[in-house]
Amino acid sequence: MIEVQKNMRIGPLIFAILVLVLATTSGAIMYTSFSAAREQIREEVQRSFEQSRVSALSAFWDEMTFLSSTVDLVSRDRNLGDLVRNGNWETTEEYLYDALLGVSDRLDLLLILDANGRVVGNAGSSIDGVDVIARQTLPYLNVKSWFSVGETEKSLVRVVPIIYQKTGQVVGHLIYGISLWGNIRFANDIRRVTGSDRVELKVDGIFQASAPVSRQSILLQPGGGLAAYAKNTVIELGEHTIAFIAPLRFSQAALIEVVFMSDDTAFKGLAASFKRSLTIQFVVVLVGSTVVLALLMWLVVNPARKMSRYAMSVVEGGAEVAFEPSMIEEFNTMGRVVNGVFKDLQRSNFDLTELKDSLQDRIDRRTASLRAEVEIRRQAESDLRKLALAVEQSPTMIFITDLNGFVEYINAQFCELTQYEADEVIGQEASILRSPDTPQDVYEDMWTTVFKGQEWRAEIRVRKKDDGEFWSNASVAPVSDAAGNITHFVAMHEDISERKQAEQQMREAKRTAELANRAKSELMANMSHELRTPLNAILGFSSTMQTKIFGPLGHEKYDDYVGYIFDSGSHLLDLINDILDVSAIEAGKFELHEEAIDLALICDSCQQIIQSRVDDGGVILVWPNCDGLPQVLVDVRRMKQILLNLLSNAVKFTPRDGRITCGAHVDESGFVITVADTGIGMDADGILKAMSQFGQVDSSLSRKHDGTGLGLPLTKSLVELHGGTFVISSQKHVGTKITITLPRNRILAVEGVGEFTHSA
Repeated sequence: MIEVQKNMRIGPLIFAILVLVLATTSGAIMYTSFSAAREQIREEVQRSFEQSRVSALSAFWDEMTFLSSTVDLVSRDRNLGDLVRNGNWETTEEYLYDALLGVSDRLDLLLILDANGRVVGNAGSSIDGVDVIARQTLPYLNVKSWFSVGETEKSLVRVVPIIYQKTGQVVGHLIYGISLWGNIRFANDIRRVTGSDRVELKVDGIFQASAPVSRQSILLQPGGGLAAYAKNTVIELGEHTIAFIAPLRFSQAALIEVVFMSDDTAFKGLAASFKRSLTIQFVVVLVGSTVVLALLMWLVVNPARKMSRYAMSVVEGGAEVAFEPSMIEEFNTMGRVVNGVFKDLQRSNFDLTELKDSLQDRIDRRTASLRAEVEIRRQAESDLRKLALAVEQSPTMIFITDLNGFVEYINAQFCELTQYEADEVIGQEASILRSPDTPQDVYEDMWTTVFKGQEWRAEIRVRKKDDGEFWSNASVAPVSDAAGNITHFVAMHEDISERKQAEQQMREAKRTAELANRAKSELMANMSHELRTPLNAILGFSSTMQTKIFGPLGHEKYDDYVGYIFDSGSHLLDLINDILDVSAIEAGKFELHEEAIDLALICDSCQQIIQSRVDDGGVILVWPNCDGLPQVLVDVRRMKQILLNLLSNAVKFTPRDGRITCGAHVDESGFVITVADTGIGMDADGILKAMSQFGQVDSSLSRKHDGTGLGLPLTKSLVELHGGTFVISSQKHVGTKITITLPRNRILAVEGVGEFTHSA
C-alpha cells in the first residue's frame, strides 16, 4: 500500500514534467516558424504596397500630364489669345468648352483670369469659392507645377499663361485642375491600378474620397487621426484589414496622402492556424493530464515510459517511434490526440514550406524581370549615346525646345554658326535667333504647323550673337511621347549663305544685263528722236536757205532760220557731249580741272543762261545769297554743268506759276547746295528709273518733255567725282528736292564755318 502511494506521487510528477517539455518544445517550434513566416509575408506585403504607391503616383502623373498637355495646347492657340485680349469672355468659355470637350469629364475646375488676375469666366464644373481659389493661385502664376488650393474643397490645380501670339504678350491665365473631395473616379483609378481592396484619398489629414464609396475613413478616429499612424509602413487594422499610408507629392505645394487597404488573409490565416494548433495542444495536454491523474493507480510507469518515448520522438524529430496501445483506453485516446497534434504540426510545416517556396519563386521571377529590364536599358543607353554623338557632331545646326519655345539642347554646330556659348542659350527663348527681316507671318505659320504635329520647312534668315545674319534651310518638327502627346520641338538649320549669295549675284547680274539691254533700247529710241529732230531742223532750214525759197539771202525769214539752225546744232552738241562725258566717266578717263572760285560767280553765270527758260515757263526762281560763303575748289565748267542740269530739270517739270528755290550753306558735313521745286514729282520707282542712264519716268516718244535721260545720272557722277554726295527726295504732285554736299576738304578759308548758313 505504501509502495502504491509512492508511485502515485512519482507518476504525476514524471507525467507533469513530460507534458511540460512536450508543450514547451512544440510551442517554441510553432512560434518560431510562425514568426519567420509572418516576417516574410510582412516584407512581401510592404514591397507590394510600395509598388502600389509607385503605380498610384505614376497613374496620377499620367493623368496630370495628359491634362497639362491638352490645356497647354489649347492655351497656345492664337484664337484664345485674341479672345482674351479682346475681352470676349462668353465666347472664350464656349471656345474652351469645345476645345476641351474630350477631357471635360476629367477637369473639375477651369477658370479664366484676365491680365489683372480677376476671375472673368468659369468653363468647368461648378466649384464653391472660385474667387478664393483664384486668390490662392495668384502667388503661383510663375510656378510650372501642380499645387493644392481651396478651403472647403481641396483641389489640385495648375496655371498656364494665355499668350497673344502677335506680340508674345501674356493677356491672361487659365487655372485648371481636379477636385479631390468626393472624386470617386480618381479613387477607383488608383484602386484599379494598384489592385487594393480599398483606397482612400486625404489632404492635410482630411478625408476626401474612397473606393469603394464610404462617407468616412476608418483611420480618422477621435483619438488622433492620421498623425497617430506611421507613414510608408504596414498597419494592422481590426481583425481582417491591413493598411499603408503613402504620401504622393506633386510639388512643394501639392501633397496628397493615399491609404491602401486590403483584407489580411495572409496574416490572419497564419495566426488562426497557429492559434488552432496551440489550442489543440493545450486541450490535449489538459485532457491527458486529467486522464492520467484519474487512472494513475491503474497504469503509471510503463504507459508513461511508452508515451514519453513517443512524445520525445515527435519533439526531437528523430526516428519515428510507433505508438503502442495500452490496456487503458484513456492512454490510447491520449496517444491518438498526440498523434493528431503531430499531424497538424506536420501540415503546418508543410503549409509554411509551400508559402516559402511560393515567395522564393516570385522573388526569382522578379529578379529575372529586373535583369531583363537592366539589359534593355543598357542597350537603350548605348543607342542613345550613339544618337547623341551623331547629333552633337552633325554638320547641321540642331537645337531642341520645349512647348514654350525655350531652348533645352544645342549641338556644337549651333555654337559655331551663331557664335553663342551653350550657357548663353540654354533656358532662353529661341526667338533670340529671329531676324527682324523675316515677316511675323512666317513664324506664325511655323507654330501653327508644328502644333498640328506636322514638319515645317522654309528658307529664313538667322540672327547671330553679333547681330550678323546667315541664310538657313530650316526644318522644325514636333517630338511626341508614347501616348502621342507633343512634348518638344527639334529644329535643324543648314547654312546656305553661300548658295544664297550666288543666287543673289546671279539675280544682280541678270538685272544688270536687263537694265543694260533696256538702256540700250531706250538709248536707240532716244537717239532716234533726239538726234533726228535737230538734224532735220538743220537740214530743212539750211536747204531752204540754199534753194533761196524766199529769194536771195537777206530775207528776214533767213535770220530766224539761222537761229533755228544754231539752236539745233547747240542742242545736238550738248547731247553728244553728255554721251561722251558718260562714256569717259564709265571708262575712268574723265579728268577734273579744279580751281578756287566763289559760288556767286557760278550762280550768276547759270542764272543768265537759265533765265530765258524760266521766263518762258512762267515759274519763279529764287537764288541764294552767296555773300560770306567761302571759296570752293571745283572744276568750274563741270560745276556749272551740274547746276544747269538741275535747274533745267526743275524748270522742265515745274508747271506755270510754280516755284524753284536754290540754297547754299556750310555745315559740319561740308558745302551744301540744294535745288527744290514744286513740280510734278516722282514716286520711288520713278526716282530709281530717273537715276538710271537713259532712263526717263515717261520714256514714250509722245512724252511732254524732251531729253535723253542722261542729265541726273551724269550730274550724280560729276558730284561723286568731286568726292561729294548726291541725294534726291521727291513726292508725286508735291515736288522734288536735290541736295549736293561737297566734302569739307574742298572748302577754302573755312574760318567761322559754323556762321555760314545762307539760303534763299
